[in-house]
Amino acid sequence: MPWRHKTHEERLEILVSQFFDQLALDTRKLNARIDNIEVTLLSKVDDLFVKFKKSEDLRVKEAEANEERFKKIEEEQERHLKSAQDNAINTRALLKQITNSNKDYDAKIVALSDNNVNLGSRIDKFEDRLYEEQRRVGDLSYQQNMFHETLSEGPILAAGNDELDPRDKHGWSPCSGKGFGSISQDDLRRIQSKTEGIDESI
Repeated sequence: MPWRHKTHEERLEILVSQFFDQLALDTRKLNARIDNIEVTLLSKVDDLFVKFKKSEDLRVKEAEANEERFKKIEEEQERHLKSAQDNAINTRALLKQITNSNKDYDAKIVALSDNNVNLGSRIDKFEDRLYEEQRRVGDLSYQQNMFHETLSEGPILAAGNDELDPRDKHGWSPCSGKGFGSISQDDLRRIQSKTEGIDESI
């Protein structure tokens, strides 16, 4: 039936029916769009969760790596501190050893100085003894020379003096004017032996 032949109630019912049909269609479209939006949102939420999870895992790994680095740094600092303490101990021990060595060196220097003084004193005494021995050797050499000269003059004196003891073949008397009349051959040998011994010691 054409629209113009319908009554007002029929027209109203048709309009209401069309309205509800359009409303249902719009509702379906809206629901479809909502579903699409929900799917999109869920997908984005999933992506965000995955990204957050990855970021969280990365932060955890970075935190663990930083903690490991901090631990290594602390261990290295402890090693450096221990090494510094050991170096300080070794340095103090070395300084103590050097101090003791210096004390020993000073003591040795003092001892050497004392030894030098003693050695100088001994050298002076030795020089004095050497001078005395040289003087004695000179005196003995002079006496020996005089004795030899006297011996060499003995036969001449004996030949010119008839009052000499005929038992003395060298012409010596116990009271010779040369002062050597009392020296025997044994005395001469002893003097020569003593003179030779002094010469060898010098």
